[in-house]
Amino acid sequence: MVDMRHSEGRHGGEKRMPLRGLAAIVLCLALLTSLMSMPFSALAETLTVGSAVQVTGTGGDGLNVRSSAVSSGTIVGAEKDGARGVILEGPVAGGTFIWWRVQWKSGVIGWSVDTYLKVAVPSPIPSAPTALGATAGVESVVLSWSPPEDPGTAPITAWRIYRDSHANPSTLVATLNVGDQGFDTRTWTDGPMLLGGRSYWYAVKAVNANGASDLCAGVQVIPQAAPMPSGVFFLPPELDFGGDQTSLVLTLQNAGSTPVTFGVTPGASWLVGVSPMTGSIPVSGIQHINIGVQRTGMPAGTYESLVRITCPTG
Repeated sequence: MVDMRHSEGRHGGEKRMPLRGLAAIVLCLALLTSLMSMPFSALAETLTVGSAVQVTGTGGDGLNVRSSAVSSGTIVGAEKDGARGVILEGPVAGGTFIWWRVQWKSGVIGWSVDTYLKVAVPSPIPSAPTALGATAGVESVVLSWSPPEDPGTAPITAWRIYRDSHANPSTLVATLNVGDQGFDTRTWTDGPMLLGGRSYWYAVKAVNANGASDLCAGVQVIPQAAPMPSGVFFLPPELDFGGDQTSLVLTLQNAGSTPVTFGVTPGASWLVGVSPMTGSIPVSGIQHINIGVQRTGMPAGTYESLVRITCPTG
């Protein structure tokens, strides 16, 4: 019999004893009975190059990953029960074991024995997207990412994008569905209503008919600040929702040497009206801009939003 109490796992030891006479016959009969009772689908579930595999049955010891297909090979890693990988090469007989070279999701690549490998059961839900990157623009950010390593058992139907002004973003800011711009290319632009010079964190989930993945590894980015219009000054007031205020007023002053045209874009849904939306300010002139506020359903507190003033000079 083979003593597997010290498996080709973390302990690394193997012990083998020869079978003789009646014991060998009994073992052969037991194996034959087991195979006859095994469903055909299980017999067909064999390991091959390219198979997705996972570790099973180590009893918590973990499965050794070695530099070569022998028990004396250098241990380059150890994978716990449930760890997944893809077979790159094999099988190779080495010592008392059959070995396969596996690329594990942990990044480790090496040889492991087949005793503790099985064909991986596909996960119905996709794994997290990979390689999320962010490029800073002027008060904007362009995101791009790569598909999950495991797409799940159903096609991906949406990407959910999360953003916050702190690590571990959890606020959903956009969903790209099939057919939306950026869905196939896995790109999305946020802005141009971000605050230049402020840090933002982003993360993305993949969604299919079975559910949503975990968030991918987040990325931090700092958008560039927009250039201030030459000669134009304004001071956005703070709006206190604890009072009775239902509008705010921005005051623009042209301290330059030429007239300045402008356009206004509010940056939040609770900013419901702007007057005037466009206009011109003469030299040394002043322009008041009224912005209405939708207070219904808004709890008391201080809210922040950009109001974008665009002039030919910035």
